[in-house]
Amino acid sequence: VIISLSASYIVALFVTPTLAYIFFKPSKGALKKSRTRNFFMSLLERAMKNKRLTIALAVILFGLSIFTALQLGLQFFPYADKDMMYISITSEKDNDLSKTEKITQDVFDILSKEKEIKSYTAAIGDGLPKFYNAIPISTPSKDSAQILIRVDLKSGGRFKSNSQFADYLQGTLDTQIVGGTATVKLLEIAEPTGAPIVLRVSGEDLESLVDASAVIKSLLTEIPGTMNIKDDHSDKTYQYDVNLDSNLAAFYGLTSYDIQNEINIALMGRVPSKLRQDGKEYDIRVKSIVNSKNDLENMMVKSQFTGNKTLLKSIAPINLEYQYPIIKKYNRDMTVTVYSDVKTGYNPVDIERSLEAKLSKTNFGAVSVVFDGEREKIMQYFGDLGISAVFAIMLVYLILLFQFGSFLQPFIILITIPLSIIGSIFGLLLFMQPLSFTALLGIVSLAGVVVNNAIILLDFINAERKE
Repeated sequence: VIISLSASYIVALFVTPTLAYIFFKPSKGALKKSRTRNFFMSLLERAMKNKRLTIALAVILFGLSIFTALQLGLQFFPYADKDMMYISITSEKDNDLSKTEKITQDVFDILSKEKEIKSYTAAIGDGLPKFYNAIPISTPSKDSAQILIRVDLKSGGRFKSNSQFADYLQGTLDTQIVGGTATVKLLEIAEPTGAPIVLRVSGEDLESLVDASAVIKSLLTEIPGTMNIKDDHSDKTYQYDVNLDSNLAAFYGLTSYDIQNEINIALMGRVPSKLRQDGKEYDIRVKSIVNSKNDLENMMVKSQFTGNKTLLKSIAPINLEYQYPIIKKYNRDMTVTVYSDVKTGYNPVDIERSLEAKLSKTNFGAVSVVFDGEREKIMQYFGDLGISAVFAIMLVYLILLFQFGSFLQPFIILITIPLSIIGSIFGLLLFMQPLSFTALLGIVSLAGVVVNNAIILLDFINAERKE
């Protein structure tokens, strides 16, 4: 920030009086009287004597800064500068809490071997308490867990940033954790987007959406810099479908209630009584030993009217079918969302461009694919900020127009605003930082500082010329 301010400040101080010199053309005598031994003044004097060269250098520097800005890469918001990160765990078994506990313990064993980790704590079956503002709200589930870890990179001396350590830890977890997934997440400053790269696959046929999301994930794996590629689509669940023949069941004196009741008792059991012992009650559950499709087909169903029993397979063939337990929608359309994280040193905007080029050669039919990641957030908020800046500049010009009573002098002041970008961009380049939303806010704020300096300097020039 200091380098950016200093560089932009010096550029503005040189260019503003040079522009004033070009338009006002002070006499040679007045220029000689202002000569001092000050180093800055001597440079300023040279700039005024070589006004064409000074303006040309300013324009060249401005052009270089714009070219450099295009090479920096874009980022919506940088990650929070905290000594914390968290790990999201998802088990492959939906309703088995013990399996989730086992995976969490495996992660603990890995974390205990890393020198950079100071402490860690976990919440199994639910998310951790909201320890940071931008943490997404979690839904209680037996197949999920979260681990909060505190790190001290100086302890190990192997990594220079949290991002590098997160990439290393993610690679270790991917190779050693089985039966589920463990995803390392850094704390975000802005709203949690889930991942830097987000694609929404929408359509009317869920099978087509699943196939399209699988193709997109395959394409993402081919692009360098991607990791933790996943989607929010739930796997298929399989169940037995009992196709009851109503006419045949009526012939045997059976009703739909009889068949449903018998199957429910066989599979779920029934509690006919309770055992009371030592002041406590225990359910006595009666159920069958149906453990397979063959056992279910050969189960006898009793009619409440005739009292006779009939094989279930005689009146209701049983088939194995699948279904999707959860169907998610976005803007009232069935949607499967694909996520991908980005490794340190890679830019999500460049990865999205590469993926977009690959998708242009793929035909998904009636399925629509919409990008909704970091690039789209940048375009939305950067565009809004740019429009606001244009209106602000117009308003400032009108105010200065009345203050100086001149159309030219406010133009001289405002023409220094683009020059404030020079120091900011080269400052970001020096520290190898991308052009983020926060950096753009800093540039806008710096433009205000430059305008204030130009107003004071131009007002001083006017006063000196009048004297």
